[in-house]
Amino acid sequence: MYGLRFALAAITALALCACQEGTQAGTYKDSVNRDPSSLTVAKLREIVSDRTNMFYGSSHGTQIEYTSADGRAYLWYPGNNVVLPGFWKIDEAYQSFHRPQGITVLSICFRYGANTYNPATGHQGASWECSSSAIAYVSRIADSKQGDLFGLSQRQTPPFVLSPARTTLEDLSRRVGSARQ
Repeated sequence: MYGLRFALAAITALALCACQEGTQAGTYKDSVNRDPSSLTVAKLREIVSDRTNMFYGSSHGTQIEYTSADGRAYLWYPGNNVVLPGFWKIDEAYQSFHRPQGITVLSICFRYGANTYNPATGHQGASWECSSSAIAYVSRIADSKQGDLFGLSQRQTPPFVLSPARTTLEDLSRRVGSARQ
């Protein structure tokens, strides 16, 4: 199972996010919401590459994902006792049903294993699932830190089974630190 990361309109996504004051996530969201055209491929790559992003939504709760610079993704999903490895990419997708003709929309896409399933969208793993827009994806980032904060790329099992309850990366870091002692 992997979490809902697509198909939410930006307004809905903002209502569901747990914005943490002072985080880089807030800076990205503020910048993109003020000027959606500022979200270029280069800026989106900066937001996603080599980052641990936390998402929170009413459907799935807290989710943590590390996305490496080489296009790999590692998802720590609430209730799972495994880290789900996958891939991410940026796609410049023309979406005539959402946008005026000729407008290109950036999307972020994820692909996980064949045995995965997204209960929110009904998407079966093994094929790419793309966001309706990268702006909606960025708007859903509740907290973000540079690097692989929890070592998800180096492990098959998460530090502990993640609760769906709202939290912060700082609180999870403390918990992981105390679990190592």
